[in-house]
Amino acid sequence: MSKNRKSKLPIKPIPKPIPKPRISCPDPGYVLIDRKNAYFDPSEFNASQLSNSHGNFNSNHINKKFLHTIIWKPKRKCCQVIKARLVIKFRANQDGHSLTSSDAGNDSVSLVKHGGTNIIPSERIYNNHSFSVGNTATKSWSLSGSQLNWLNLTKKLSIYVQDDTAVTSIKLKLWVCCLSPIKAEKPRKK
Repeated sequence: MSKNRKSKLPIKPIPKPIPKPRISCPDPGYVLIDRKNAYFDPSEFNASQLSNSHGNFNSNHINKKFLHTIIWKPKRKCCQVIKARLVIKFRANQDGHSLTSSDAGNDSVSLVKHGGTNIIPSERIYNNHSFSVGNTATKSWSLSGSQLNWLNLTKKLSIYVQDDTAVTSIKLKLWVCCLSPIKAEKPRKK
């Protein structure tokens, strides 16, 4: 081979594995908000949702909408919810005959934000038909994406239940990450 002749074989670099970033939380925590007291923020709901509504747990109301707002109050600054699980327990205040009947059979639940906009679409409470007064159901949701963003931004989550069903309990489990742990108090000099 002559010295002037160049090899035409392509030289490819050896790919190096790209390291995955490790994201660790300096101060992880867990918060359980177990709601049994009545509270709702009217600004979270629209006029239709607010009409003929109440916020009482374990009520026996028929044709009244249940509204509730959970407020998360972080114990310190710079904390963010990284995972959340909402569990709601229900009890039928009327029989349920079908998905289209005007009794508890057509009842639904939604998670809403400012002005009544759904952050989780309306969902049927009861999966089986027919059922009697006192029938119970449990629904749970793992919040993610825009739902977590809303919770982190406003520190609240609002629930709308329509309309022949009692809410017996609401639990919101939050996994949080804080940027710095609580600093221990320095002993005072005497």
